[in-house]
Order: sequence, then C-alpha cells, then structure tokens
Amino acid sequence: VVNDSIVLISFINSARDRGSGRLEAILEGANKRLRPIILTTVTTIGGVMPIALGLLGKSEVWSPLATLIVFGLGAASVLMLVVTPCLYFAIEDLRDWLRRHVGALGAGLRGV
Repeated sequence: VVNDSIVLISFINSARDRGSGRLEAILEGANKRLRPIILTTVTTIGGVMPIALGLLGKSEVWSPLATLIVFGLGAASVLMLVVTPCLYFAIEDLRDWLRRHVGALGAGLRGV
C-alpha cells in the first residue's frame, strides 16, 4: 500500500511537471495507476488467501495472521485509492493559501 501510494503521488507530480493542472494530474494519475494498484493488491491477497482459509492445513498462528493481512490490505488499498488523491488536493490548496498569505506578510515586513 505504501509503495502504491508513492507511485501514485510520483505519477501525479510527473504530470504536474509536464504542465498539467492539479485536478487533471490527479485524475490522470488515478486513472493510469488504478490497474497496477488493483493487480498488486489482488495478487497479494490471492497468495495469502489459501493460508487464511486453511487450505494447506489449519494453523492457529498463521491462519489469523493471514486473515488480518487479507482484510487489512484490502481495506488499506481502497482507502489509499480514495484518500491519497483527496489529501494531495487538500495539501496543495493549503500550500497555495500559505504562499499567498505568508508571502504577502513577508513582503509587508520587508518594508519595515
């Protein structure tokens, strides 16, 4: 999940460097990185699922751990696909606001 979010943010930043607007870059990044993120999540969950279901023999230690990994990875991936672009947009808004207001404050103090 961490790697997926890093790749998503990197893709968005690359699109911004190429001249895309903030919203266009976020939509393009989410659109183009959705399939690899879903495939990574599905293959990892698929690899752990036999242990979670006890298909290879029931283990009192590994089965609950695998179940936790399956549900945790699934929930985290869905949240990452929704929350990361929203946070990126909000943080960029905050950064722009700070540049406008703190920059104006700094320019006013230079004249003193």
